[in-house]
Formats: sequence, structure tokens, C-alpha cells
Amino acid sequence: KQIVGLLTKYEGRDKFSKLLQYGARFWMYALLESNPELSGQCKGMFKNMAQARKLFRLFKWINEYKKIVGFMNKPPPGSEIDLLLAILSRIGFFGFWFFDNLFVLAKTKVLLKDHVQYKKPAMYSWFFGDMTSLVIQIRKLSRLNDEKKMIQKSIKDVP
Repeated sequence: KQIVGLLTKYEGRDKFSKLLQYGARFWMYALLESNPELSGQCKGMFKNMAQARKLFRLFKWINEYKKIVGFMNKPPPGSEIDLLLAILSRIGFFGFWFFDNLFVLAKTKVLLKDHVQYKKPAMYSWFFGDMTSLVIQIRKLSRLNDEKKMIQKSIKDVP
């Protein structure tokens, strides 16, 4: 029952596929000496599962779009700067998934373009999303530190 529930979700399918992929990699190396033919089959499965797992990522950029729209309807707690940073972070991840999807489609020959050209914009987008997320977390930690200091001061002021 739990396995079926897991496999009906994207993350579950991806985790199961990852288990198969890296299980094949393990057997590829484990059988290298004793059974080179089966080791070769495991190598093929490992490589093909890596490609297959990429297909699960198609259209994941839609989730980021939904998050951006969600921020417009219900802003995260904090100032306008926090809202702007949250939106910029999601735009970065949106860009990553978008270019990653183009990469996958070009690599599988659905798009007749060189797949390599999409990798760099995807990585820059991911970096941008990560860095803005880091700024968000630093701002949260700073606010928590300020709260801690206020609480400590109020505790000291109580006789």
C-alpha cells in the first residue's frame, strides 16, 4: 500500500528509479570480474536509467510558476524585500527547470538543437536561485538573532 502510494508521486517514482539505477551500478562493479557479460548489461541499465530519470523532471518548471503566483496572492511574512527575494529565488529555479527541460528534450532528440547549449543557462539559473535563497535564510537568521537578544534583554530586566 505504501509502495503504491510512493510510486504515484513524482518523488516516489524518481526515488524508485534511482534505486534501480544505482543498484545496477553496484552490480556492474560487483560482477566486473566474475561475470563481465552481466556486468555489461548492468552498465547499460545504469546509463539508460539515468536518461529515463531525466524525463521525470519534464514540466517541473510549472511548480515554480505556481509558487511565484502563490507569492503574489499570499506574500511570505516579512517586508517587501523578503517578497522580492522569494520571487527572485523562484525565478532562478524556474529558469533552471526550464533550461533543464530543454536540455533533456535536445538530448533525447525531441529538439533538434545541441543539448550542451542549455546546460550553462540552467546552472547559472540554479546558482542565482540558490544565492537568493541563501540571502533569504541569512535575513531570517538575523531576525531570529534580534528576537533572541530582545528576549534575553527582557529576561534580564525582570527582577
